[in-house]
Amino acid sequence: MYITPEGKEIFIVDGHVHFWDGSPENQRNIHGKQFIDCFYAYHANLSPKEQLWPKEKFEKYSADEALPRSVHRRAGRRRHRPDDGSRRLLQKRLRLREALP
Repeated sequence: MYITPEGKEIFIVDGHVHFWDGSPENQRNIHGKQFIDCFYAYHANLSPKEQLWPKEKFEKYSADEALPRSVHRRAGRRRHRPDDGSRRLLQKRLRLREALP
């Protein structure tokens, strides 16, 4: 919880979303394949069964799958534009950092 100089409490959620392409076409060599296989094994063995993805989807997913549905519903896709949205977020973070004691 961040508390402003005026005493207002602000709950901050931070995160990042990116596109992932671990498809065989994007694996440079055997080491890339081994990394994806290992990473998928973590997913397959540690995720609840109802949230398991087939390996093809895990290797490469669409833009619609990159953002969680709850983010789409609450904020809308417009708020997640990488162009000026990232710049504004960085500016907010810098202002918050400057305000910390």
